[in-house]
Amino acid sequence: LAEMPSITMILFGAEDYTSQTGMANEEMLLLPLKTDIVKYARAFGKQCVDTVSKEFRDEAVFRESAKRSKDLGFDGKLLIHPMQVSITNDVFAVGDIEKKRKILEAFEQCHDGVLKYEGKIYEHPHIEMIRREIDRYDQK
Repeated sequence: LAEMPSITMILFGAEDYTSQTGMANEEMLLLPLKTDIVKYARAFGKQCVDTVSKEFRDEAVFRESAKRSKDLGFDGKLLIHPMQVSITNDVFAVGDIEKKRKILEAFEQCHDGVLKYEGKIYEHPHIEMIRREIDRYDQK
């Protein structure tokens, strides 16, 4: 699916997957599947969205779930309750976009592939992540 040009985004529906396979819907068991989804989505330039979190009463628990999804490399989460919208927007926010644009511009001017900027070092993998964030911001 990730190879198909008409597919722009891959969503992971853990509820569907586990009900069809008989697998327990436990986050640690699903981790290899989630990393595969992110891996294939990135390999073919697609966005990827993580499964729903059934927790909608405890905002802290949901925030942690959304943060783990972002940390795994997902671009967002599927949502089932209005409470989850603002938290998801907050967790997946691009952040200081102007600073990221300055880092990208400075990196394009450096000649050795390593940028020292405000006390941090940026190399190609960091810059690719910044480019993705800028692209996601610009698509909004």
